Amino acid sequence: MIAHLASLLGGLVNGGSPIAAFSSALLGLSGVAGIAVLSRFLLSPPWSGHVLKGATIALVVLLAVSLTGYFLPLDRYIELGDNRQYYEALRLALLWPTRLLTAGLGQLAWEHANIAGYFFALGLIFTLESIAPGKQRHGLKWIFCSFLIAAVFLTGSRNAWVVLIVSLPLLLIFRPPSLFLKTLGILLLGFAMGQGCLELKKHLLESTPATATSPVVPTVDQHVSGLIERGSMGRSGTYPAIWTDLENNRLLGKGLAETGKPFANMMHEHSIFLAAFRGGGFIALGALLAIIALAAWSALRLFFTGTRWPLLLLAATVVHCTFDQSSILRYSGKHLFLFFWIAVCVPLLVKPTPRPSSPDRAIP
Repeated sequence: MIAHLASLLGGLVNGGSPIAAFSSALLGLSGVAGIAVLSRFLLSPPWSGHVLKGATIALVVLLAVSLTGYFLPLDRYIELGDNRQYYEALRLALLWPTRLLTAGLGQLAWEHANIAGYFFALGLIFTLESIAPGKQRHGLKWIFCSFLIAAVFLTGSRNAWVVLIVSLPLLLIFRPPSLFLKTLGILLLGFAMGQGCLELKKHLLESTPATATSPVVPTVDQHVSGLIERGSMGRSGTYPAIWTDLENNRLLGKGLAETGKPFANMMHEHSIFLAAFRGGGFIALGALLAIIALAAWSALRLFFTGTRWPLLLLAATVVHCTFDQSSILRYSGKHLFLFFWIAVCVPLLVKPTPRPSSPDRAIP
């Protein structure tokens, strides 16, 4: 409420339309409230079990369709979107099915491999969390994890790798060394499978007639080095540019209507935190950090009672949103708003349980 109020005032002070300012704030607040109610409903018995089962089935189907579609010339038959700059093999891999998924969730489909990478990285984290207690054999789940790693590799999403780098230590800490070794094994296996997929895709393209729009499949070295060579893609310049842009509006910002728009030489803020600062100044940014800190405190309490999954969900999603586009204070239809607020609401809604005799608990 504080963040939205600051953004509302920031828009009014900067000459924005009162109707637009009020509607943005009202839609954002109602969206957050709706997601909180939905999260409570989905977490309550017996829905929690159905939701987990449904999400698992959706992830399996998504992975199967994506990996199959990766080897088919879908771009010849299906209009994949308008962002042609992302449509070389390095960035387009596995994108089309995730566009359908986000559209099916009522969100605008953003043509970027970061979304595919987020889904597959989060699916890997939750699958490993279900394996971690080790009370039964999980051969098929380990194989599934290796395919998820291959999918993350093929997306070429730096964002997805950062999500894994942050989340996997949280998943493995205080767990038996055997889990670490097995996880390392499937990471290496998945990486090798991803390399094989690149080579197979290249072979398939070479064996079919070339067209003007035929993608160029990079070598493994080009694919891996491309993650490093792209660097920050100029995003580090966003920070001084926003600081200068808000020279006289740093307390209240310029209003939510200004978020997501181009400024300086940037397409948008490339971060929920910068978007909050631009929309509502230091007040909105401080409020956003406060609610994340509160959710993190609740997630840590759950973590130390044996329920790890809310912290894993929060960490993965906040990291993903830190380097992606859109504002999570404005209900714009982008997927970030939905997934960010679910990740924040869940730790605040799950009740701590007594510490179990076993140090591990599977996700409910």
